[in-house]
Amino acid sequence: MLSGDHHEIAREGAMALDPYAPEREQQEPYFIGLGRAMVSLGPSSRARYCPFSCRFCYVQGPFPRYPARSPLEIVTWLKSRREQFHVVYISGDTDSFAPGRTQEGLALLDMLRELEVDVLFTSRHLFSPEERLRLQRIGDAYRCQGLRLIACVSISQLDHPALEPPPIRSPLERVEQLARFHEMQMHTVLTIRPFIPGIPASEYRSIVQLAHNYADVVLGGDLYLDSAGVIEKLIGAAIGGPRPLVAGQASDRPLDFSLGTQQWQVVEHREARAQVAELCKNLSKPFFMRSEPALDWIRANCVMHPR
Repeated sequence: MLSGDHHEIAREGAMALDPYAPEREQQEPYFIGLGRAMVSLGPSSRARYCPFSCRFCYVQGPFPRYPARSPLEIVTWLKSRREQFHVVYISGDTDSFAPGRTQEGLALLDMLRELEVDVLFTSRHLFSPEERLRLQRIGDAYRCQGLRLIACVSISQLDHPALEPPPIRSPLERVEQLARFHEMQMHTVLTIRPFIPGIPASEYRSIVQLAHNYADVVLGGDLYLDSAGVIEKLIGAAIGGPRPLVAGQASDRPLDFSLGTQQWQVVEHREARAQVAELCKNLSKPFFMRSEPALDWIRANCVMHPR
């Protein structure tokens, strides 16, 4: 854990490099709301917040970043607030399983069993065979306790790789990972977030067609843009020049998964949402735009496989 002096040095350095640093201040290190706790390992280093640089990530706007904490510190903090949530998300501000700290992310998954709560984790990391073996053992331990471990694999594009640049692995490799999680008898979610208006709806349909056999549910999501236009510029560059991201299908509001009060422009891609919903209906695959009903569906419909 950083000392008070080191925290202040890190804070001053962040404010010098990050125009949104003053807006990121928050009293609590993690978000708890709507019955869920969202945690992560925080920044991977002082030089780079996350090893992945998804161009649409809302952390590049004023989203309050989480602090660097060890798995033990995170679990201890959650224990003190255990009555406030019924599920833990390892998600929110960075990929806690990205290269360089995968083992620490897996340790956090394992330690969260102490809370006797369902856990959902999201990652774009491609786990090695050894890492999958450890994850399999952790999943077995969850089932033995009557708990659900839910693996979400994020695939946000198929034909626009600059949106998810290296070291993020290809969409097809991530589909294969979803298949492996399915074979491991884990609860699985295909996460297609966000739907970006500059991307054809057919691209999102293709992702579903490739991966639906390996997912219990499909989860979509809207695009969040900061008021300064930072994220919109990054997306525009990644998809090959300016395309209309906002076309009368946006609203300004705070995020309900953030402790911050900043207003965000929440942009819908209604055509993508409609086409993915129709395809999922034809495939008899549940589709949701929010994680809470997706989790409710899994709890109500997915069998807890024996070890």
